[in-house]
Amino acid sequence: MPTVDGERLYVLGMGGNLACLQVQDAKIIWQRSLTEDFGGRIPAWSYRESPLIDGDKLICTPGSDDAMLLALDKSTGTTIWKSQVGSEAPSAGSSGPPAGGAGAPGVATRGQTPPVGAAPGATSAPGVTGTKDRTSSSASIGG
Repeated sequence: MPTVDGERLYVLGMGGNLACLQVQDAKIIWQRSLTEDFGGRIPAWSYRESPLIDGDKLICTPGSDDAMLLALDKSTGTTIWKSQVGSEAPSAGSSGPPAGGAGAPGVATRGQTPPVGAAPGATSAPGVTGTKDRTSSSASIGG
């Protein structure tokens, strides 16, 4: 499913092509390839996620060893940070994935143990709200 944020539409194709378009006329503003640009591996079920918008960041999961989880500038498509498999720190930029914990948002992604945003020693995914103002309660993932 595409993600709409104001006058912008963000869509990720099944083959890993990510694009930002203008809602009004569908003009492409920027494009990135999760496979070519970040070494992503297309899952057996293909890419089937909606890009997550968090402030000025677009967050998605290329699924590569060097970029399991990725944040792009939602206006330009420029890489802000990427999380490596087994890494606790981002490899680019100054602010990495959310640390989670009481009152902080968490992001669960495939292939990471513990998941990004989990409390130290946790083995399950943190709650994810998905709201801009982060005022709603957390939802369980996986069940």
